[in-house]
Amino acid sequence: MDQALSSLVRDCLEPLDPTGFSVTTEWSDGAGMWFTEVEPSDPSCALISVAWAGGDTVNVVVGNTSFEMYGLSSPSDLGEVRDIIQASLAGRMHETESGRLWGSRAVFDTDSGPVRAGNLASWSGGHTYAPYRVRA
Repeated sequence: MDQALSSLVRDCLEPLDPTGFSVTTEWSDGAGMWFTEVEPSDPSCALISVAWAGGDTVNVVVGNTSFEMYGLSSPSDLGEVRDIIQASLAGRMHETESGRLWGSRAVFDTDSGPVRAGNLASWSGGHTYAPYRVRA
C-alpha cells in the first residue's frame, strides 16, 4: 500500500507544472510509516501528506486538516483518496468550522460530490486554498 499511495499521489501531480511543488516519500521513525508529501511552491496552496498506517487505515493531511480513512486494504480501495487529492490540487478544498466540539473540518469538492473530513490542527477562520499551477 505504501507504493500504491506514492504512485497515486505522483499520478495526480502529472498534469501540474513541476516547478510548482516538490514531492517526497520518506520513512518516519517516530510514526513508523512512509509518508508521501507534496510541498507547494506557492504558500496559498495546500500541503498534502498521505501515509498508510497499516491494516486498512490511511492518514491524510491537507492544509491544516488531518484525518484517517478506514476500509482501505488494497490499492483498488483508494478512489476516494484520489478524489480528495485531486480536489485539493485543484483548489476545491475549504476549511470551515461547524460549531460543534471537534467540529472544524474540511470540505473537498470532488467530482463525485462533496466529501467532509477531518479536524483542523489549528483554526484561523474559513479558508480556501489556491489551485496548483497546471503544466503549460
